[in-house]
Amino acid sequence: MDKATPLHYKSQKIRSYLEKHKDVLIPVWLPTAASPEFMVLEECWNISRNDLQLLTYYSSFKEFTKSIGEYFRTKHFNLNMRNYLLASIG
Repeated sequence: MDKATPLHYKSQKIRSYLEKHKDVLIPVWLPTAASPEFMVLEECWNISRNDLQLLTYYSSFKEFTKSIGEYFRTKHFNLNMRNYLLASIG
């Protein structure tokens, strides 16, 4: 879970769900936005945004969502964690 908005972890629905399943679910907090160098997921978003939006025309929203779904079902992000972390400090 991230702490991007209060809706993720402060809503009554989410809190009651976590409470009900506390024996089998353990919330894992992602690093805050203040630590983007530890967010490899951000690099996945950057790659996907470039792949899906640049120079691509979608004739309808349905086509756009279908393309996104297919992309994330089939894309393998071969990120080298060491290189990613070192690039963010250099």
